[in-house]
This record gives sequence, C-alpha cells and structure tokens, in this order.
Amino acid sequence: VLSESTAAYDQSEKMRCYFTLPSLQQYVMVHSEKIDINTYTRTPENDWLLHLATQSEDKVKIGDCEIAIQDIYNKVGF
Repeated sequence: VLSESTAAYDQSEKMRCYFTLPSLQQYVMVHSEKIDINTYTRTPENDWLLHLATQSEDKVKIGDCEIAIQDIYNKVGF
C-alpha cells in the first residue's frame, strides 16, 4: 500500500530490488489516497507487464484470483 511518505521509494528503488528476485511473479502497488492499483506481472520471457486499474468498476488479477477494485477500497473515504 502506497502512502504519501513511502510512494516514491516503493515505486523506484524498492521495486527495482524486488524485480531482481527470480521467484517474484507479481508486484502490486495500491494507492491509499485514490483509486489506483498498478500490477506488474512477470512474463515467461522475464519481462514485466503493467496493468493499471483506476476505475471503481475495474478488477485486478492477483495470481489466479480476480478482485473487484470496489472490494479493495471498501470503507475507504477519499
């Protein structure tokens, strides 16, 4: 979960470190102050695909699960 104080680090240096882990298949960042979820998924070619979810009716796939954005942000007031 990204907060104002951690977002810059989580989206840069920390993310690059995680991407070097061979076992990591997804890196998901959930913004805490707006509907915005960035999901990076490793491909078989070892590239990273980015999926952006910014609408309350969007869904995000984490592993084999698909989760509605409105469920992730349930009870969050912006």
